[in-house]
Amino acid sequence: SNSLSSAWKPIRVAAAAVREMLEKAAADTFGVDASSVVLFDGVLTNDAGQTLNISEVIAIAAKQSVPSEPALKAKQDFRFIGKHSSRLDAAAKVQGTANFGIDASVDDMVFAVVLRSPAIGGRLKSFDASELNADKDFIGAYQIDTGVAVVATSSWKARKLSEKVSLDWDLPQELISTKAAFELYRDAASKDDGDVVREVGDAQEAIDNSSNDAIELEFEMPFLAHATMEPMNCLAHVQEDRADIWASTQGPDIAQVSVAKVTHLDLDEVHIHNQFIGGGFGRRLNQDFIGEAAEISMAAKRPVKLVWSREDDMKNDFYRPATFHRLQASVSDSGEVEAWKHHVVGPGVMDWYIWDAAP
Repeated sequence: SNSLSSAWKPIRVAAAAVREMLEKAAADTFGVDASSVVLFDGVLTNDAGQTLNISEVIAIAAKQSVPSEPALKAKQDFRFIGKHSSRLDAAAKVQGTANFGIDASVDDMVFAVVLRSPAIGGRLKSFDASELNADKDFIGAYQIDTGVAVVATSSWKARKLSEKVSLDWDLPQELISTKAAFELYRDAASKDDGDVVREVGDAQEAIDNSSNDAIELEFEMPFLAHATMEPMNCLAHVQEDRADIWASTQGPDIAQVSVAKVTHLDLDEVHIHNQFIGGGFGRRLNQDFIGEAAEISMAAKRPVKLVWSREDDMKNDFYRPATFHRLQASVSDSGEVEAWKHHVVGPGVMDWYIWDAAP
């Protein structure tokens, strides 16, 4: 949601610094001045027409100091930014040859579903899966951090078998409803002015001095699931000294952290094989489904493919936080807006997935 606004300049600066380092490394190799070397499409060329590939000088470039203020490319020299380019993945997606996370497959893999708490904050006290033992397709049932994983020879079989598991949950004493949440928001709006994000002029004075009565409105924006077209899924193979993860994730680096936490492997022992994503919308910044799959694979000691159902997804999403909005405005006799105040109450979005990103 904020990739361009937050990373536009830093990425340009980083790329420009790398370009200068590569050009200097090539210049040193050629025995010429760096100003006579140009990097274009992965090839470094000097004024005499001599060329080097990046791979031939990258080790030399890596030993240089990183330029603090590299020269950025001028806007008139942009080759791709602001220009129409064909999507490299369009044909594969239209023709059905693109591999999404849910398409991932390895030899000898088995399938899992997870039975999670019926209420947020619930913890499993005990479970009984003894009725499943007689089924030839049943692999095992394992207690994991979020509940009980039922593993079988197919995803559908695992789901049907999971219906026979008896579960005893320790649920929170007080469950906060959506109605109660908005009552808290309203109370906060009345007691706390909050932080000022933007202020132009004196809106309150304009509203108080308007010839017309102020218009006051309240809006409630509910909790919303992302409801991605491709359900949450992950194929994990955790071994003694490495973990391989096939998944659709918006944060492969965060996925590494999530797997390392549950397996106690080092980050460089966790290998993320990222796949095409059938809808992200920020949901796949949270790596709960990947952590679950890794934990199940570690318990089952074999490759395990975890697939959430649509019901799993709607009940266990990291929801778009609900917000409460109180607006006040004044309008002139001609219908022009004279002043506008907008008071918003809601939790910070970043707070919901920072745990996944923390090493």
